[in-house]
Amino acid sequence: MKKLSLFLSAMLISIMSFAGTVTFEAANDIADVSTAAELTMTKDGVSLYASKAILGNGQNYRLYKGQWIEVSSEYGNITSIEFTCLGEGTNQYGPANLEYRGTAGSYTYAGVLGTWSGDEEKVTIYVNQNNQVRVTKIVITYESADANFVDQPMITGDINFADTANVVITADEGMKIYYTIDGTDPTTASTEYTVPFPVTTTTTVKAIAYNEATATSSIVSETVFTQATKSTCAEAAAIALTVSGNNVTTDLTYCIEGYVTSLKDTFNISTKKQLFWIADTKTGGEVLYAYNNQVPCAMEIGMKVRMVGKLTKWNTGQYMQSQIVNAKVTILPEDVTPTPVEIVGVVKRALQLGETTIILTHEANGTPHIYTVAGKTIAEVSQEGVVAKDTANAGDYLTISDIALTEDGKLVACNYVRNQFEDKNVDAGYKRGTLHLYVWHDIKGAASIWFESMFTGNSVRGDCGYTMAVNGTVANANILVTAVHNSHRGVRMSHYTVIDSAYVEPNYANQTFNNHLFYVGAKFKGASAGADAATFNEGTHGVNFQLNASPLAENNWVMDSEGLMPTEFGVAAQQDPSIVGAVAETLVSKALVGAYYVTVGEKKVMVAPYADAEGKLAGVKLLDITAGFANATLLTTAESLDLTAPVAATGVATTAVVESNGTLTINLIADATIHTMTATIQESPSTNLENNNVQNDIIKFYQNGQIYIMINGAVYNVMGQMVK
Repeated sequence: MKKLSLFLSAMLISIMSFAGTVTFEAANDIADVSTAAELTMTKDGVSLYASKAILGNGQNYRLYKGQWIEVSSEYGNITSIEFTCLGEGTNQYGPANLEYRGTAGSYTYAGVLGTWSGDEEKVTIYVNQNNQVRVTKIVITYESADANFVDQPMITGDINFADTANVVITADEGMKIYYTIDGTDPTTASTEYTVPFPVTTTTTVKAIAYNEATATSSIVSETVFTQATKSTCAEAAAIALTVSGNNVTTDLTYCIEGYVTSLKDTFNISTKKQLFWIADTKTGGEVLYAYNNQVPCAMEIGMKVRMVGKLTKWNTGQYMQSQIVNAKVTILPEDVTPTPVEIVGVVKRALQLGETTIILTHEANGTPHIYTVAGKTIAEVSQEGVVAKDTANAGDYLTISDIALTEDGKLVACNYVRNQFEDKNVDAGYKRGTLHLYVWHDIKGAASIWFESMFTGNSVRGDCGYTMAVNGTVANANILVTAVHNSHRGVRMSHYTVIDSAYVEPNYANQTFNNHLFYVGAKFKGASAGADAATFNEGTHGVNFQLNASPLAENNWVMDSEGLMPTEFGVAAQQDPSIVGAVAETLVSKALVGAYYVTVGEKKVMVAPYADAEGKLAGVKLLDITAGFANATLLTTAESLDLTAPVAATGVATTAVVESNGTLTINLIADATIHTMTATIQESPSTNLENNNVQNDIIKFYQNGQIYIMINGAVYNVMGQMVK
């Protein structure tokens, strides 16, 4: 029986197949010829052979009517081919215009995706006579009967970059990765890959995957990371006119910075594309045409942008086609020397954007100020675009009440206003309120309306926008905003969702909510009860609430106030918040609001201000909340501020930055002063924070220059949340 079992195992191994996948990206994998011709292109052992096509314009693969493309692999039979097309179905450029005429497989299509499935050494796909097909990506899967087969690793990153490209290499689970950057083929004696690494010059990265159990290696994967040639808009325009013909691109990739001077169409939400002109100055006119580029948001005249791509010409004009990963256009801050200012008002919130600290304050009359602090330079953020306060409306409380940062590094803000369910619910001295959500696409520029809402949190009258929190990007975000009942003072909340850069206001009169909005909070007990059944209430917890996105779960939030310990909770439509856990009162001061959250190695860390026995600000405490808020433990206490004057318990905020060397830089903001502390954090999740050094009344900012921070191979956003 034992011999039989061994025999069956051997048979099983002999008939097993091992799959490999190769992806051709039109933006990155380019043939030497960019004009229509017979072409062959090979990548990682897989070849594409086209009878007549364009595979080298860096935009899409163009397969012409009546022609064909053949796919083969030197490692085994083809089992799947996926074509991602520019058009849908039978439309122009769509996958329905492709045909399979063999018998060893089948071809189907849906939307923009065309899929061949089968088992064939070579697969030929034909283009019918109806339409040309344009393809952005081709994914080929093959199978090998070799029991020791090791799939090649994938090398990703910005293959065309301005200054630095982060190289990421991935392989099948359990495989080791070895790589080289000197042009030689890697072996197991080469450098072992453990974390992403930067390249700052044009570099050829080669890598293999290695199976220690079988002592076998994959074929070599190779990717060239090219540093773009920097050029002005005027220089680029002249270079574009030198190519041999229309739609022929330059061999070199260029990095061009300029200002948007003219818009040729509006932002397309579905394709993320917009046509515009750029020039070297804001008044430079139409110098270089930006064509067919994906953009991070709607372009605005005056924006400063960086574009990395190749140049071409069209008719008598010229345009630049973006060639960065995902066809991304970068919006840059303007080179403006700020007018020195002093911080005034009481601190409401502080945020950390790379090396810059952002601080929101309010004067006694409610006038808001937003400051940026970089080094010892303090500047004030423009409030141009913010709706002015209506002095005739008693419910127009604050023009800017709270601020937040999106995961793509955009500053957003909201006002504080009384909203009414219907016109008939507007009391004397009030006007129908509107909650305004603002975004600064450039922190050195003006604000614009992100979206607006008249929702009340499902109350007749709701005081909306005292505090807010955001999870996601400007284009796709979840936003939680408090909506306090005007008399019962129960804290309900409005949950807004921005989808594909759009917010849709629902029909409140019929109580028909949509996927862009729902409210959080229980229904009232009734007027006779004299109280709101909501989980959070001003009468119990005070008035200084502060919301944050939870660092522990993508769909959870954190509430804090002077009468409430930091509490993590989840939300659901028309229900009370579901409490996940709260920090113990013995750890930090309930009276102080202003905690900040970062990720350090494997730890989730809360940086929280705390008060002394007299209730005065004393310093900060760092808590390990990795196991949940209810299981928080103290890492360290910084209590050596030696302030020359007492600081009140209100008007306090904190931020923190995780440096690449494991140093945590902590900023404690109070009374318009930034107190900076540093602490070294050990990598092991089982050890506590050590070597805390406090520097008194010193503003200190490390130059990391990045909105996203990489630690031990993991990438974190400006809020300290891991980016998937």
